Amino acid sequence: MSTLLTLDTATATGWAFGPVDNLSECEYGTITLENTGDDLGSFFAEFEDRLRDLIQSLKPELLVFEAPILYRTNTQKKILRKLYGLTAYAETTGLKAQVRVAEADLTDIRTHFIHRTQAPRSIPKKDRTKWLKGTIMEQCRRMGWNPENDNEGDALALRSFVIWKATGFLHPTLVTDLFQEAG
Repeated sequence: MSTLLTLDTATATGWAFGPVDNLSECEYGTITLENTGDDLGSFFAEFEDRLRDLIQSLKPELLVFEAPILYRTNTQKKILRKLYGLTAYAETTGLKAQVRVAEADLTDIRTHFIHRTQAPRSIPKKDRTKWLKGTIMEQCRRMGWNPENDNEGDALALRSFVIWKATGFLHPTLVTDLFQEAG
């Protein structure tokens, strides 16, 4: 049996872990990193330490993280470094632990999990990200999970996507678009 650890990397990194052959059998949580201000070295060192501990505890055979995505062109350099740095450290930490590592694209994950990549146009622009996160959380609950935050929800959505790609298993709630009424 192969085991899978999925990560939604951010200052609050959501994670989900369990066997690849059983979508429902999993545990999930959040790694919350300290605010280090401009000291990115300490930020990455803490992430690496916490992820290494999680990998040593769970012993996954595959680690998959969500590829970083930039929503606007004026993203600050420090935020860019954090986004790309977290995924680089996730990949490096997995490599050091002899865990296979892969990444998945956010649009593929969302299309699989909620049948859309963007919120409906009827949702005010300022509320669209919140709507997407809420929709993912709602789908998680429909699948029997109860994530505490959207970071965990995103890690669970990624878990579902990876399992679908690896085994072809599609949870019954994902077969039809349950969100058609949202426009």
